[in-house]
Amino acid sequence: MRTNKYYKFVLGMEQLGSLDMEIGHRGGFIKLSSSSVFEAFDIPDKYLDSVPRYIGAGCNYLGGGVRGSIFSTGGAAEFESHGVPKTYAKILEKVGDALIRRYEELEGGANDEVDEDGETNWDAMATNASRRAGVRSAY
Repeated sequence: MRTNKYYKFVLGMEQLGSLDMEIGHRGGFIKLSSSSVFEAFDIPDKYLDSVPRYIGAGCNYLGGGVRGSIFSTGGAAEFESHGVPKTYAKILEKVGDALIRRYEELEGGANDEVDEDGETNWDAMATNASRRAGVRSAY
């Protein structure tokens, strides 16, 4: 997979200890302060009140060992609807996409459909199927 500047930024923030995360078999999150994203990509602070305090990605626990799709804070259209110009909204969306990618990597072998002992990992099979279907929440 190609590494872009947004993903490199996420990795750099992780190395600095500025990436807040909790990733497990029952869902979780990965997030950065919006102010750090604004600073890194020269987004004017006047738009900071138009976005959530954190830019991140998350995964809901659906129950029964099944996790939903990984989703980000918002897409460009959502940020634009809150007054962020398109150019900056696209940057925020790309940072969100990079956080989704990193979240998936940090899940590790949780989504391997065959365990180390060669047994079927039914939780992983169900999680992968729910993600292919785009299920984000059980509610």
